[in-house]
Amino acid sequence: MRRKMFRAVVVALSGAAVVAGWPAMAFADVNQDPVGGRERVKVTVTSTELDPLGCSVTVDGGGNRQIDVPAGGRQSVLISQVAPGIRWVHTVCYTRPPAPAFPKLVLDSKLEVAVDLANPVLDGVDGMLVGGGSGTLTTDPALR
Repeated sequence: MRRKMFRAVVVALSGAAVVAGWPAMAFADVNQDPVGGRERVKVTVTSTELDPLGCSVTVDGGGNRQIDVPAGGRQSVLISQVAPGIRWVHTVCYTRPPAPAFPKLVLDSKLEVAVDLANPVLDGVDGMLVGGGSGTLTTDPALR
């Protein structure tokens, strides 16, 4: 009798653990959204992971930019002085779990983005718009 009850309790607890952990495993998602602008690229990383992320972003294999994405959040980085044309944006993200657990690779993505030539007049207008608090009205999509 005791043995059967013990088995039932073990089966119920293990089933509850699987059900409790299932949503986190099923819906965890990380993606990048690169936007090309005038000689700059804005990369936004969005995560639904339960752990914070450490990400590395490069444009055409150039300088490495590091960003920290909070658990279940989003973070952006603006990379300036990018040559005009079609460029490759490579983003790699690892989880940053608490100490005993090891990081895991959650994103290794390489996407193309079009970068335009600089325009000093429009950049001046955008600077005034951002400075005046109207950043959503800028003409450069990488500054929005």
